[in-house]
Amino acid sequence: MRRKTNRLLVALLALVLVIGTLPTMALATNDNHLLDQFEITVDQLPTAENTVADVLGSTVASEYTAAVTYNGGTEDPYYESSQWPLYIFNYNSGNNLSVYDSFTAGESYVFSFMTCLPNGLDIDNTLISADESGNLKLDLPVYINGEPAEQVDILYYPDKDVQIFVNARYTVPETQPPAPPADDTPPADDTPPADDTKEMLKELHINGLALPEDGMTVYLSLTDCGSPELTVTSMAWQEITEDGHLIPMVNTDRFKAGTKYYFTIGLDASEVALDQRSSPAPSSWVAADVYLNGELVYRGDPLWGDGTHLDAYTNSENDNELTLVFSAHFTASPGLPFTDVTEDDYYCEAVKWAYNHEPQVTNGMSETTFGPDLTVTRGQCVTFLWRAMGCPEPASTQNPFADVSESDYYYKAVLWAVENGITNGVDAAHFAPDLTLSTAHIATFLYRTLNPGKDGWNDGKAAVWALQENLLDQTGLTVDPGVDCPRGVVVTFLYRELV
Repeated sequence: MRRKTNRLLVALLALVLVIGTLPTMALATNDNHLLDQFEITVDQLPTAENTVADVLGSTVASEYTAAVTYNGGTEDPYYESSQWPLYIFNYNSGNNLSVYDSFTAGESYVFSFMTCLPNGLDIDNTLISADESGNLKLDLPVYINGEPAEQVDILYYPDKDVQIFVNARYTVPETQPPAPPADDTPPADDTPPADDTKEMLKELHINGLALPEDGMTVYLSLTDCGSPELTVTSMAWQEITEDGHLIPMVNTDRFKAGTKYYFTIGLDASEVALDQRSSPAPSSWVAADVYLNGELVYRGDPLWGDGTHLDAYTNSENDNELTLVFSAHFTASPGLPFTDVTEDDYYCEAVKWAYNHEPQVTNGMSETTFGPDLTVTRGQCVTFLWRAMGCPEPASTQNPFADVSESDYYYKAVLWAVENGITNGVDAAHFAPDLTLSTAHIATFLYRTLNPGKDGWNDGKAAVWALQENLLDQTGLTVDPGVDCPRGVVVTFLYRELV
């Protein structure tokens, strides 16, 4: 386990890339223009069950301006105001907190930010020291809403543009102060005011998008795409050329394997509240988690995913009309050349994975057929497993089997499977690569692959494990030595357990 001090250093360096929320931070100094202390000002100090949004308060909904001031304020000739990011993470786990994460009583949290040393402001050299790694550190106090931080770690890089990196620790109290007494004064009007508060959008789900495959049309990709939270106003695909230009596509255009594409979807966000960052108009990025077809693809930060964005656009003629736009890059997969595998087959995604996997798990029985209903052989099965595990080189080149030769496609897979205890030969001199296998054999081979050194067959644990992992769902089969295992079921087992 890494030491906490190492996590603090990593978090400080990460601030160069991370854009966070931006509350007020003041650099207080004395009259000699020497840096004297740091002050972090947030809406309120963290309490149990409060979220980061509660603590940052108005700064979350504002333009996130964090003023760095020193030497007496705006009347001083050295006064300056700049914007700096604040980064909050759990001191014990090292995990960064998002806007909607809650604080826990008794837990310690680190407030981190970076800043520059403006012209005209100096540092007292007696406050500079070097640690064991040669990093320069400043011995200066840090305050959070006027309270001294429990532990301070300040790195100083005099030769860099961003020179000062600050970590300040704060522990959430175990007991909270009593809430102020309720105001029982009745309102002047008995009619309760209308609640115009809009619910904050924390998660956005985009479902039904068919990711681009070779030969698929744009229409087929978009026809079932939608969102349960917001109304879709637009959807589009654009081809990304080698020089980075975007070419609009129409419904009848087809995707090409290996080509990159840019997907955008616009949604009406007028009825929800958005946690907008940077400049609020005419556009801004939005802090909300985005799930595409059930998979988390964006976690409230434009730096979180490569080429993935969630942005809000305000209508230039009507500020109340807000459009949320999600965009992402994709590369079209080769798709499937097999005429005996359709999108409705339960094993379709598994076959796609096996065919497009690197290295390729299987290329089918022919150029146009996969043979999903054909019973898998021992040679095929160990080859599937070997390729799915990355084609590891066998440790030994000793081949004890008369029916396995170096020219066979399953040669290395057989040696690898035997030396790893996944399977043995049918006798000391024969592997029987063309012998078909049952569902119990396949479950055992996979169980042994993922649990080195365990048997699974004689103790029956492989069968129990397969049922617990739901490997046979939709197959209509049972784990039984007397039930033949089709090729479609084998790749489904692999896909469900490995992917």
